[in-house]
Amino acid sequence: MKVSVIQHAPTEDLGNIRFWLSKNNCTVTTYHPYIFDKSFPSKKDADLLILLGGGMSANDDVDWIKKERKLIRDFYQENIPILGICFGGQQIAAALGGKVQKNKVKEVGWDIISLQNEVIPGLPQELNVLHWHEDTFSLPNESKVLYSSQHTCNQGFIISDNCVALQFHLEKTNETVRDNVVNFGSFIDGSALNQTELDILNHDVSEDNYDAMEVILNYITKSILP
Repeated sequence: MKVSVIQHAPTEDLGNIRFWLSKNNCTVTTYHPYIFDKSFPSKKDADLLILLGGGMSANDDVDWIKKERKLIRDFYQENIPILGICFGGQQIAAALGGKVQKNKVKEVGWDIISLQNEVIPGLPQELNVLHWHEDTFSLPNESKVLYSSQHTCNQGFIISDNCVALQFHLEKTNETVRDNVVNFGSFIDGSALNQTELDILNHDVSEDNYDAMEVILNYITKSILP
């Protein structure tokens, strides 16, 4: 399986998604549109598109951000599976008819999300996941909400059975959580979750998070997995 990954920041990498990619013998190509030559993948070169997080906003008036949304629409229309996380998820929402706006609160730290829809079999009813955002998205038409938290109704959605957008971070490992705190610790200030840097660092990532990520990836790629 050929997988195209769009990375929006050095510290926002694949994390535990690497285990799934390795298990399924995927060939991975990573693109960095915010730097270098602003290159993007081609539809003919990808069986799966993954869009990772980043500190920018989907509402920024920046050419590559707009181009990325067109790319999402193109992949979606070709029925190519797509997974977006945080900024990547917001880009999916904006590309497919939803809106991205400031959330009523900033969520930075660990918090419980609750399952709202069982369209993807095997997802747990609750997960304790890392949040690192102050924007949120509305749902595109025909999408179904997957998870909600105490502060945010739309923590994730699925549309057309093979496109998933997540506001939270299932992909994080203990190492990548540390990268976030070390590089962007000041962003924690003002979070409604009321956690310190040490609180966030001392919370180990649960294996349940990787298991849930695997369930999602298996589901959206079920038509192309061996």
